[in-house]
Amino acid sequence: MIKRIVKLSFREDAVQEFISEVFENSKTQIRAVEGCRHMELLRHKTRPNVLFTLSIWDDEAA
Repeated sequence: MIKRIVKLSFREDAVQEFISEVFENSKTQIRAVEGCRHMELLRHKTRPNVLFTLSIWDDEAA
């Protein structure tokens, strides 16, 4: 099993656009990829313009 964390830093005025235009439109497709066990979006506690994707995969090939 592989856990993957990706840090994303945005201009403050672009965060909501990323969430609604990119993440919401792609999360179902990403979660449907064979080998993907979990995927979620997290927000930094004190820096709201910093987001993270956390995903869990079967292996590196997935």
